[in-house]
Amino acid sequence: MNNTNRQISQQDFQIGKTPSLAKAGIRLLSRFAMLVIRFCLAYWKEIAVTCYGSLMMGLWIFVAYNKLTGFEQNMEGMLRQPFPRPFAVFLAYAIPGSELIAALLIGYHRTR
Repeated sequence: MNNTNRQISQQDFQIGKTPSLAKAGIRLLSRFAMLVIRFCLAYWKEIAVTCYGSLMMGLWIFVAYNKLTGFEQNMEGMLRQPFPRPFAVFLAYAIPGSELIAALLIGYHRTR
């Protein structure tokens, strides 16, 4: 076995460069965080309406998808309701379609 140099010199560590790079990174992240916070405070109403609209749109699409994929069960459920059979058949087709139309209208900015 050869003896190796086990002494650590200052050249092994670049002490001056790492902290300044870390400080610059932290400064950049804090500026970005402040920018995001200012944006959210300035446009909080629009952000809230967009989030609520997205949730409602997702709900209507999910419900319509479930009714269309399980259409036979949906039709049976409508036929068990206490109204005339032709009206139940009409509703079995109209309700999923109207739910999809409602989701599209929520997604369109003017009709939101």
